[in-house]
Amino acid sequence: MFTTYAMLRKLETAKYIANWLGGDLAEGLIVFDEAHSAKNFVNSREGTSTMQGKMVDYLQQTCPKAPVLYASATACTEVSEMVYMPRLGLWGPGQSFGDFQGFRRAVEAKGIEGMEAVALQLKSLGVATCRSLSHEGARLAVCKAPLEPDRSEVYDRACGFFARLHSEAQAALAETWEDESGTPIRSAVARDVELDEELDDQLGDPEDPGELPEGAPAGQSMSHGVTGLQAHPRFWAAFWSCQLRFFRQLVVSLKVPEVKRRALAALAEEGQVVVTLWGTGEAQLAGAGQLELEDGAPPSCPEIMLDQFLARRFPRPPDDHVRTLLLASKDMAAALCTSSEVLAECDAASLTPDAVAALREKARLLWSLPAHSPLELVKVKRLTPDAALGGCDWGVEFRGATMAEARRASLRTELASLGLPQHPLDELLDVLGGPSHVAELSGRSHRLARGANGRWQVEPRTGGKGEALVGTNNNGNCCYMNTTVCCSVVVVVIVSILIPSFRQSSE
Repeated sequence: MFTTYAMLRKLETAKYIANWLGGDLAEGLIVFDEAHSAKNFVNSREGTSTMQGKMVDYLQQTCPKAPVLYASATACTEVSEMVYMPRLGLWGPGQSFGDFQGFRRAVEAKGIEGMEAVALQLKSLGVATCRSLSHEGARLAVCKAPLEPDRSEVYDRACGFFARLHSEAQAALAETWEDESGTPIRSAVARDVELDEELDDQLGDPEDPGELPEGAPAGQSMSHGVTGLQAHPRFWAAFWSCQLRFFRQLVVSLKVPEVKRRALAALAEEGQVVVTLWGTGEAQLAGAGQLELEDGAPPSCPEIMLDQFLARRFPRPPDDHVRTLLLASKDMAAALCTSSEVLAECDAASLTPDAVAALREKARLLWSLPAHSPLELVKVKRLTPDAALGGCDWGVEFRGATMAEARRASLRTELASLGLPQHPLDELLDVLGGPSHVAELSGRSHRLARGANGRWQVEPRTGGKGEALVGTNNNGNCCYMNTTVCCSVVVVVIVSILIPSFRQSSE
C-alpha cells in the first residue's frame, strides 16, 4: 500500500492503515519516505505537534511489532527533531535513557561531540545506512520540445492578457470612493487579503498601506459600504504569485505533445515510461466541479486559476457595495413610462425588463461606464427630504456600478476566449489512455477524466475512506506519472525516462 503524508494527517486514514497492517500483530515493513516530514512532533507538548508528526507516531505505537524504515536525506538538523524515530533504540524501556527528553538533554549538553557520538552509535548498531544511488546504465539527454503553432499562439495571448491585467489592476487601485460623509473606509482588497490566509506562507506579513488618496469620483451619485482602493502590497504579492503559478503550468503544457510522442514510441518498443511533473492542479480541480462545461470541452486549470484570482483578488469595492443614481420625479417617470403620481418604491423584480434596461442605460451614461459594465439594479426608493439633492427625490440602487467592476467583468470575458489548455497532468493522462493505462503517483484526491458519456468530469481517486491514493497497473508495459515540486524554475519540469519492462527484465 502507498499513501501520502497529506492523507496520513487524517486520523481515520491512519487507523485504516494500522488495521490493514494488523495492529498489534502487524509484521509488515512500514517505510516513511522523506521521513523528516514528521520532525515537528513533540511528544512532551501535544499542542505544538503537527498532525503529520502525530500520525507517524500513531502508526509506530499502534503496530509495535512492525519494523520501520526511516528514509531521508536530512533526517534531522537538531536533536529535538529525532523524536519521531523511537525505533532507533536510543531511548525507551531497557535503554540507557528512559525517555526522549533524557536522551535529548544528554546529547545537547555535549554539543557537536554528543551528536557525533549518536551518529557513531547508530552506525555501530547497524540501524543507520548512508549511501547514494548508482547511476550505472542511466543516460541523461536534454531534449528540445518543438512548439506547436496553436500552443505558441495560446502563450502569446496569455502574455498579452497578463499585460492588460497588470494595467487594469493599477487603474482599479487608483480609483477611490467615499461614504456619504465623504470619509474613505476600508477597501475590499485589503479586507479580502487580510482575511484570506491562503497565501500567508508565500506572502509574509502585510506592510503599511500608507495614506488613503483624497478625492471622490465626479457625478451626482452616492456610495454605501465602499472603500478607497489603494496599492496594498499584499495584492501585488498575490498577483506575482499567481503569474508564476500560471506560467509554470502553461510552459509545462507546451511540452505535452512531445512527451506524448516519446512515451508512445517507448511503449511501442515494450518499454516503460516514467514522467515527472511539477504540481497537480488540485486546487483548480476543486473549482472545476462547479463549472458548466461545453460538450466535449475539458476545464482548463490555468483558466480556473486566473478566474479565481479575478473573482477573489482583483481590486474592487466590497460585494455589498451599492451605488445610488439620483433622479428627479419627472426623469424617473419617463424612464418607467408612467406618471410621477403613481411612482412607488419597488425592487428590481417588480420592474419590466424595458424599465430596468432604461435605468441601467441612464446610470451607465451618467457614470461614464462602458457598455459591458455588470450593472445590477437592486432597488428603487423615494429619498427623504434630508437626502434629496438638487431636486432629485428618487434613488435607484445598483451593484457593479464602478469602473473597477467593469474592468474585472471585461477581463473575465476575455479570459474565456484565450483557449488555455488543461493541466498537463490531466492532459497526459488522457492522451496516454486514461487511468486504466497510467499509474498516477500523486497526493491529489480527485482527477479529471472522461465519463461514460464522453463528457469531462471531476471524479475522486479513491473508492472509500482510507484507501491508498496511488493508481496501480498490472500490465507489463505502462506509463507511470509522478508529481513533484522542483527547487528552481530553471530545472526541467518534465522528464521522460525509458526503462526496460518487467517482462523483458525477467527474461
